Amino acid sequence: MRKFWDPPAKQKKLLWRIHFPLLNSVPFLVFCFFALYFVSLYLLATPDVWSADISKSHDSDFKHALPYQKPMQSYLNLASDNPCVNSTGGARLQMFMVNDRDNEDKVKMEFVKKMLLHAWNGYEKYAWGYDELMPLTQTAKNWYDEFSLLMTPVDSLDTLWIMGLKDEYNRAKKLVLDTLDFSKINIHVSVFEITIRILAGLLSAYDLEGDQRLLAKAVELADRLLPSFDTQTGIPLNWINLASGEFRSTDIASTVPSTFLSEAGTLQLEFQYLSDMTGNPIYAEKALFAMEQIMAMEHPIPGIYPITVQVDTLKFGNCNVVHVHSTIKLTIFQPSTAYYSIGSGGDSFYEYLLKLWLSTGEERYWDVYYESAQSVFENLAKVSQNFHDVVYLPNHQFYSGILNPEANFHHLTCFAGGMFATGALARREGNWTEHLQLARQITDTCYKSYNKTVTGLGPELIDVNADPYYNREYHLRQVEFDDFVFQILKFIYWGLVRPETAESIFYMWRYTHDPKYREMGWNIVQNLNKWCKMPAGFSGLSHVSQFMAGFDQQTGEPIFTPPITNFEQHNRQYSYNLLKSTPEYPYVDAVSHDVVPLEKYVFNTEAHPLSVRGYGRRSNPADWSYVPVPKKVLKKYEVGGGKVKPFEMIGFEVGTTRQFSSAEVRKRKKIVDEMTNQALNNPLQNVYRANGNQQ
Repeated sequence: MRKFWDPPAKQKKLLWRIHFPLLNSVPFLVFCFFALYFVSLYLLATPDVWSADISKSHDSDFKHALPYQKPMQSYLNLASDNPCVNSTGGARLQMFMVNDRDNEDKVKMEFVKKMLLHAWNGYEKYAWGYDELMPLTQTAKNWYDEFSLLMTPVDSLDTLWIMGLKDEYNRAKKLVLDTLDFSKINIHVSVFEITIRILAGLLSAYDLEGDQRLLAKAVELADRLLPSFDTQTGIPLNWINLASGEFRSTDIASTVPSTFLSEAGTLQLEFQYLSDMTGNPIYAEKALFAMEQIMAMEHPIPGIYPITVQVDTLKFGNCNVVHVHSTIKLTIFQPSTAYYSIGSGGDSFYEYLLKLWLSTGEERYWDVYYESAQSVFENLAKVSQNFHDVVYLPNHQFYSGILNPEANFHHLTCFAGGMFATGALARREGNWTEHLQLARQITDTCYKSYNKTVTGLGPELIDVNADPYYNREYHLRQVEFDDFVFQILKFIYWGLVRPETAESIFYMWRYTHDPKYREMGWNIVQNLNKWCKMPAGFSGLSHVSQFMAGFDQQTGEPIFTPPITNFEQHNRQYSYNLLKSTPEYPYVDAVSHDVVPLEKYVFNTEAHPLSVRGYGRRSNPADWSYVPVPKKVLKKYEVGGGKVKPFEMIGFEVGTTRQFSSAEVRKRKKIVDEMTNQALNNPLQNVYRANGNQQ
């Protein structure tokens, strides 16, 4: 009988005389077994959290439970077992929290209300009729030169109503109705900012109170925003003159019109609501078609989209000059160097996919949201290399087929905790438990960025892996508190007092009643009151913590600045933070669930609540404007003066993954290039839309 691994007879005898006894020895085999066993354990226990392979699932990234967390299931048992019932009345959601809905904290409610009143009184006294208060100098400023859009009064209307401050509400409403004249705003304004703040503020106040004059004012504004959609592709450009209707790209120096994903994809909730309220489908048609165009564009990773959109050619990516023809400089966007972000430039696009489903009940929007949420979970969410309880959503650069994450995240991404939790618990389908866990981890990471600063307020940008004593690259100023590192860029104001973390905390409290979330919100407003309150109102901070300024020449010890008692305030009371979202979310943390119930209202991206179909102002289905989703996204063009064969710019069936062979990609690119060359060679040197009908 041959022994284990007995050598063939013809092998060289000397070699096997040396090695064969060793291979057949029992101790050697036992050693090999245990070596392989421990190596396997090490590899399995060390997740490759920095892998850029976009096909890889990162499920293992989210198994690090935060040490102070209680099991979430104990809180979820309080919620309804059947949260979603589809019906013709929209997304009819059962109560997220069945028991203990009247759990109020009147002390916290009154504290936040007094803070808001202090900010509002300063505005009334020193900045009445202007956009914002400058609290240090006790003067006023407008966003757009001499033109006031009454940012503070309009942004604050629904907040004043929700907090029961009816006298202040009535004075603000009178100012808006009597003096706000959009026909006199003879300057380019941001379509995105005006929609999410002014249009949404008017619509939300109308929804809560029912004053038809507010709805009429919203219609007047929306009509003046509509020309921005009159581009070749129906995707709006972001800057429009409200008086003349002239519109332009964000980057006026660019030769090809462009916009950001969030600018074009964060108008739909407001415009759909306005169509339902007026019976005029034009608002929903324009906004929803723009979103369909974006989702149908070629993108290399299903479910997530680069943040820059080339409007005329329906391409994603960074802007590069690649061709010059006579007097025309053609600039295209190349997806090979695209940026992906759940922060600036991309954030509210994904948020509105979910909220369109919550608002209308249209299954189409649930499908595209879930695809995006799963893709974010798999491709963009990361675990800190140094601290495995830190889960975050960094920006990514995509080049050479690889997603490359940054080692930091922006405060703007902190809204995603609320988004993932809402999507998970409203539907409870697919990988909803993983999405809920991700929501909790993002929320806790973002709160930690507050809890580790001297002021207890959150920074704009957080570096999760940096060496705190490295002070050269990118002109960084850094400080480490405990196990978390904060990075300050010299040209970024740190103390914008953004609401995204408070927003996610609010949703997590409403869905779980875990008391830690209510305390998180309470800590934020207390620190805001401590560090940002001034005699005339509230301000932001130039920085929220100390940073390393250098080393002591004698001792070699690091020197930190500024003194803890001297955090510089900057001279602006932001309407959208200090009089809107940041105090509103902690306030609704403390009140009954039936004050703006999440089953009946959806908050827009600036915390303006709008009722969903089936409730409130949208109770009657006869009033709704149904806009059919096109089976294919098509556009017809005229080039110069001659007709061009109708070109299916995208041609993907709605709902597909949009992944094609390289031959198919080359074929589509060839068609686009032919159209581009035809436009360049035409004497009129223009391409314009001839027929915007959906087919």
